[in-house]
Amino acid sequence: EEDMYQGQECFDSRILGPGEFVEKVWEVSENEKHDCLEVNGKKIGIKELARYIARELEINDKRLFERGRTKKVSEGKSMLIYIGVEHMGRSIQETARLTRMTGAPASRARERGRLLFEKSEIAKRLKGN
Repeated sequence: EEDMYQGQECFDSRILGPGEFVEKVWEVSENEKHDCLEVNGKKIGIKELARYIARELEINDKRLFERGRTKKVSEGKSMLIYIGVEHMGRSIQETARLTRMTGAPASRARERGRLLFEKSEIAKRLKGN
């Protein structure tokens, strides 16, 4: 019987509107509820954090939001996931979606990200706050 509801929307579209609209509203509210991170006295969001990480690793920040597993991109994604989860209150699932990863690899990346983050310039800047 549980399969009978699979793939159906979990709201009444007559009240809330089309599914795409509701998903967009949820996405916006999810993004707004997360705190920013303070680096060098400046509050930044996840996209700006990606720029900091990419700059440190000398890669294009857009690579962190695409599929790909080169060493530097993997390191950047790992740090982004770790900082996003541990310092910005985001979920593993959310950061996995952002970085185009699935849940289990994102969880492993988070662990690698902790070690990479601790050695990074970003960590030094955060500790300076």
